[in-house]
Amino acid sequence: MNIDWLRTYCTLVETGHFTRTAEKRHMTQPGVSQHIRKLEDSLGKDLLIRQGKGFMLTHEGEAVFHKGRQILAELDALALSVRHDDPWRGVCCLSSPGSLGLKLYPHLLAWQAEYPGLEIDYRIGPNDSIERDIVERRIDLALLTRPALMPELQCEEIAREELLLVTPASCHTPDWESLTQLGFISHPDAGWNAPRLLQANYPQFDHLDNLKRNGFCNIISAILEPVANGLGFTVLARYAAEAFHRQQDIRIHPLAERVFEPVYLVQRRYSAQPRRIQQMIQLVKQTLAGEGDVANR
Repeated sequence: MNIDWLRTYCTLVETGHFTRTAEKRHMTQPGVSQHIRKLEDSLGKDLLIRQGKGFMLTHEGEAVFHKGRQILAELDALALSVRHDDPWRGVCCLSSPGSLGLKLYPHLLAWQAEYPGLEIDYRIGPNDSIERDIVERRIDLALLTRPALMPELQCEEIAREELLLVTPASCHTPDWESLTQLGFISHPDAGWNAPRLLQANYPQFDHLDNLKRNGFCNIISAILEPVANGLGFTVLARYAAEAFHRQQDIRIHPLAERVFEPVYLVQRRYSAQPRRIQQMIQLVKQTLAGEGDVANR
């Protein structure tokens, strides 16, 4: 099997487009088609079903793509291992949910200031999109608040972040009646973390949909703005709650049953990390391990 043909094929499947594949591989579109035909001929199987300008994969095409990516990743790792690998130079791309980003990003910027040859590329997003990004090699490293689902990934639980009940400062006693009167301020992670904390501490809670909803915000630094303005309560991860700029207008309530959200470090299973990423992994672990309110594994 010709490795160039395989690399062209895997690039085509990843991009879903012949033109973008030609650009990424520095080829012509007919050259891309020729590589695909030669790979199919060498295997004696059709890998694609052409549909106008698009395509879908055959069963054999799926198998070749998944195994081919593993082979190419191992070859890339081999090439990387025999070249000079400067631990203090290059792009370090990390993605995480917003609360973790508020905690980690300043530490990573301080690291970059110490080693100017590094470039920190930090992206915030929900778990599902982060997982797709690392599988598709748009990022080097990921942090998730659930285990990785895709078989191409490996994950390690490195810490837990506490979930907190946050109300307006005027709410001194967060009994169930007070919370239902306030109403709930929702956010992208609320459907996952709010029921866990509320079920553990309020037997009256049955479903988030049964709470009066008074707003939604997907801007991590602004989720507590409506809470600070007295418009409702929410459940938020500790780093985001503690980073909010109007601490005097909110109240964080210690509850009888503390609930923690796991933090998973996620990497591609079939890819060796360059030394700069290995250094970043250690920094991330050390930063989270230094928190007294995080129960570490």
